[in-house]
Amino acid sequence: VAAMMKIILVTRKNWIGVSRLPAALHAAGFKVGALCPKGSYLSQSEYLDFCPAYDSGLSRRNVYRLLSEAVREWRPSFVMAGDEYGGWFLRYLCEGAEADVVDEDCVALVNASLGLYEQRIPLERKSMLGRIARSLEIDFPEEIVSPNAEQARDFAAQHGFPVVLKRDYTSAGLGVM
Repeated sequence: VAAMMKIILVTRKNWIGVSRLPAALHAAGFKVGALCPKGSYLSQSEYLDFCPAYDSGLSRRNVYRLLSEAVREWRPSFVMAGDEYGGWFLRYLCEGAEADVVDEDCVALVNASLGLYEQRIPLERKSMLGRIARSLEIDFPEEIVSPNAEQARDFAAQHGFPVVLKRDYTSAGLGVM
């Protein structure tokens, strides 16, 4: 069944890591498309079957329009964020951003691909990762959520250094101290 399925990756930045996804998805039997900036590492993958690349300075509104056109033209089975920026882009679409340029079929596909918004929130909240990992029986280091400076010092004294601080709703190492 996967051999007939098409997946389109959506990115807003030029990251090397996302350029490896098409090979893995192709090996799993998918036809792979990408909506990404022109000249990006992803746009140059030999494993893409469809790639309506856009100028990196193109407005979010116009990229939404391109996504809607790509969904109409290529008829993917799934839409997948290739990076955090693509995830935010798709989330804003689900929240109704630029609804006048995106057709209902595109929004429905993105919602079906990403799942219910309420279920996606934990993925953006780093403070919930430990609880999620432990519920899946995955080892996760000791943690404390939202400490003040005194609580952080007490935690470090009890558990030792190094201590890593991470803000919610950040990505790519931003907000790590």
